[in-house]
Amino acid sequence: MARGTIATVKRNSCINCKHRKVRCDLKTPCSICLRRKDTCVYPTTDNRTIRRSVNSIRQLEVRLAQLEDALLQIRNIPSVDIEIIKILDKTAVAGNANDKGNFYDSRVNQFNILTIPENDNSGSAILGPISVYKKYDSSEGTPKMQLPSKDVTNDVFYDNMFEVDGITFYKFVPCAKTLFDEDLYDSIGSFFKWQYQSNYLFIHRESFLYHFLLLDFDNDFVSEELIYSIAAVGARFSSNDRLRIQADSYYNHARKSIFISPDTLEIDFSKATLTKLQSLLCLAFFDISKGSLTTGWILSGIAFRIGSNIGFERDPSEWIYGQQSSLNIRPGYPFDLKAVQRRIYWGTYIADHFISMIFGRYPSLKRMESSIMPSSDLYNLPEITNFLYYDVRLETHYTCDILITLQTLVKLARISESMILDVFSSITNTKAGTPQRDMAIKERLEKLEMYNDLLDKWTLELPESLHLNQESLLNSGHNYLFLSVRSSYFLTRLSLNRPFVQYTDNVAPNKSVEVCEMVLSDLFLVLKSMDDISSLQQFEPTLPMVYSLVLGTSIITLKMSCGYDSIGKFEIRNTLDLFLKYLHISSGSVEIAKTAISVANTTTENMKESHPSKISPESTLEDTFLDKLFNGDIIDFVLDPEFFRLDSMEGTY
Repeated sequence: MARGTIATVKRNSCINCKHRKVRCDLKTPCSICLRRKDTCVYPTTDNRTIRRSVNSIRQLEVRLAQLEDALLQIRNIPSVDIEIIKILDKTAVAGNANDKGNFYDSRVNQFNILTIPENDNSGSAILGPISVYKKYDSSEGTPKMQLPSKDVTNDVFYDNMFEVDGITFYKFVPCAKTLFDEDLYDSIGSFFKWQYQSNYLFIHRESFLYHFLLLDFDNDFVSEELIYSIAAVGARFSSNDRLRIQADSYYNHARKSIFISPDTLEIDFSKATLTKLQSLLCLAFFDISKGSLTTGWILSGIAFRIGSNIGFERDPSEWIYGQQSSLNIRPGYPFDLKAVQRRIYWGTYIADHFISMIFGRYPSLKRMESSIMPSSDLYNLPEITNFLYYDVRLETHYTCDILITLQTLVKLARISESMILDVFSSITNTKAGTPQRDMAIKERLEKLEMYNDLLDKWTLELPESLHLNQESLLNSGHNYLFLSVRSSYFLTRLSLNRPFVQYTDNVAPNKSVEVCEMVLSDLFLVLKSMDDISSLQQFEPTLPMVYSLVLGTSIITLKMSCGYDSIGKFEIRNTLDLFLKYLHISSGSVEIAKTAISVANTTTENMKESHPSKISPESTLEDTFLDKLFNGDIIDFVLDPEFFRLDSMEGTY
């Protein structure tokens, strides 16, 4: 038989043989009916499926993909009548109306063994892999587009763009919000509004939302574990109690999805994917905020190991995706694929350097080891304002291009990378009272001055919208797109100078006190701008801001214990009160905020009962403190609760 032809189909068994489930000889009448003296009747219709050839099936799959892509293009044309959009929306739900309650999708079935997350009291059902939707029914067997590793995008989208107020958008119509689980949707919205621009630029927001808002949950930009990881962070930092109580269940579900195979229910971590890397970093930040620093360090380390396996430091065309030869993304995906991959790398680079700053460890991703190009503009999606920060003063969602934020933070991270290596690396043979100790101190102070000069230069090169003068901070300090850059700068400055504020030496002048007071004044102006615009309670905390205020509070309590009554131009008590107000708001989300509050309250109580200590011009760092500095664990020491308590009690400044 020639390939591609359909074989002659035998007719069905007679009705009597079929009913008795015996073999029919297909004669008229058949031998069994003759023997039993029954009337032999053959069915007039044949409901059996004709087996098609492989080529025929492939042609149908290609045709289905073409039709799906055509419908998507029609759906994304803004001039299309609203009734047509409604019809296209209904195809997912009404296409199988006779099969009520049967929610299915070929990409979903592989996860059908998953259950409701642990400690989930919401009562919501899990439909397929995730509970992000309430009603969704798509055509089973939807083919997935496999794009080559080179830049291949749908050219139709480049002709399908528009511009509003100088901002370029791809035409895009997301599915209705009612198709999603409300709590999960709002948690993800909270994440992108308040947290995304601070530490999470390793997720390309538009690529995630492009797939997520079109109900495509299984691809290389959206996965079950990434959805729940994002929701966990968004819920934990949310001011909404309804969302916050869901945070731990989202976290547990995400962690289970990362490490447990849905097929075997056993630990399986053999596949390196971008979404696993992104999910692990989200969960690492979740653990850091919770005070579980060891777990946060481990999860982030696994994430960077995945990046190493992918080949993160090389050009995206050389990245390795396990058994895949290319990325799995939705047909019609409009963004420059290589540019998105570069954006993910540099976002991971920023996150790595923030984590290394917190832990006082060397970063995993180093500038000199990378050959990847800088990130570039990727344009925007319309109809996603539920996921964007809104500036109430300027009355717009688009006050700053996220690319500017990323590029500025990358430059800052490069400074902090070498800073950790130079200023806080360990030194041997530095016993107290020896010339080697004096020389080591001098070298550290010289490097300290050098990095302060580099940070000064960095501030001078900031875009105008990110300037740090008093007028700019009061006018735009509340803007969270700008705050992501400013708070990271505050943290870098304070981490560099905080260990040295107690050191005085007439031979090697130390400007750390002056630098820290400048940063604290800037922090005060930022908080004042936020409080004036709509009160601090309306702003959700971020990790860089909280850690900056923790270090700032430790300096203020030290100054108060020494009898000082001002920070720069501002009264010290007013500054501390505003710092503590933000930390109180943050204490439900970030554990270390509670430590700073406790130390500040203890210092205030002690000042009421006794006279503060006075500064001695000869005050120097304790030898034990210098030992910490030269052993390479000074940042750990500075962020240790016991350091705050001892520091505020010593009364030296």
